[in-house]
Amino acid sequence: MKELRAPFLIAVIIPTFLGALIAATEIGDDFNFSYFLLTLVGIICIHLGANVSNDYFDYKSGADVNNPYRTPFSGGSGLLSDTDKKLLKPKHVLIVAFGFYGIGCSIGLLLDFLLGDPLHFILLIGLAGVGLSFFYTAPPFKFSYRGLGELAVATTFGPFVVIGSYYVQTVQLSWDPLLASLPLAALIAAILYINEFPDHFVDKRAGKRQLVVRVGVERAVRGYLGLVAFAFISILFGIAIGFFDLNLGIQGIPLAAAATLVAIPIALKTSDILKKNYNSPLKLIPASANTLLLYSLVGILLCVAYAVRLF
Repeated sequence: MKELRAPFLIAVIIPTFLGALIAATEIGDDFNFSYFLLTLVGIICIHLGANVSNDYFDYKSGADVNNPYRTPFSGGSGLLSDTDKKLLKPKHVLIVAFGFYGIGCSIGLLLDFLLGDPLHFILLIGLAGVGLSFFYTAPPFKFSYRGLGELAVATTFGPFVVIGSYYVQTVQLSWDPLLASLPLAALIAAILYINEFPDHFVDKRAGKRQLVVRVGVERAVRGYLGLVAFAFISILFGIAIGFFDLNLGIQGIPLAAAATLVAIPIALKTSDILKKNYNSPLKLIPASANTLLLYSLVGILLCVAYAVRLF
């Protein structure tokens, strides 16, 4: 469970439910629960494959080896890098990663076949998601080592998952799932981003030029504030589009999603912790926990807003 980092599966479970709920508000009784379960299991397997493979490649690069600043949210699992304990063998970890990727890809191929979609959109978006997740730390691209980790994660866990889950049910594209995915994309990027602060000492030494290393911890604080602010602004923008009925062929985010604004105090408290402790890894643990809570709360309330529209 520690190697899989199972608690972080909420990062794909919420957007999968969100995409499915958006679809359900449009197609009603035509919603296919079996397709939804296949989608959920497939996406979870790909996420697990990503978690395990990223742990392997961070170990191989030396980014997680003997990290004195490891926390429950950053620094990897430690199961490979703590060589004195030898809890897991690297080759076994890589085999498990490919196993999960194999199951996830097989489910994607099955869904593509069941949908009979001539565009093969699920196949294309699935392969793109697998590529971004695997090459997040794997060579030759190593997105996180080049300061592109946030963009890769935001794209995969936001638009790709929400639109993919929606498309499995509707076999059509729409602006609505894209609009709804934006706050989740920003907040999942914020989770990754804030967890780079405790790691920046070791990452810099290992040549992992993630975003916080590139801009410097002091200036990087503003980046976190921007991501969180964007999440709430995108929700209000989505509500406004639906509320003012701009005749753009977009339903917009339901008005009930305004309930997500109750999470703003958490965002403000977390930002304050980061501003005061950006150079103290252990003191940042509450900020990392709060960011995960912020993502979960906003994501769940968005799902509830679409469920209200549905029922």
